[in-house]
Amino acid sequence: MVTRIWIGSKIVPASERRFWSKIVSEYRAYIIGADGHIELRIDLDVHDEAAARERARQLVDGHPVELWEGATKVETFEPEEGPPSGGLP
Repeated sequence: MVTRIWIGSKIVPASERRFWSKIVSEYRAYIIGADGHIELRIDLDVHDEAAARERARQLVDGHPVELWEGATKVETFEPEEGPPSGGLP
């Protein structure tokens, strides 16, 4: 039976795990390449799902972005038609 877990650099007793799991969410954004594989993983430092969704939308620049919370896929954000915003018209 696990009595402690790591949260960042802090050891948290298992009795407090439920409390910490509601505060510390692990949102990640994955930039998906043209071949359908992950090109880049970005750990998002946000407080809730709405902020994570907004940040993931901002990361879309010519490639789809998948937003994940832990092992759960939240949403895929697809690029708009046309060249990436950083590209030439």
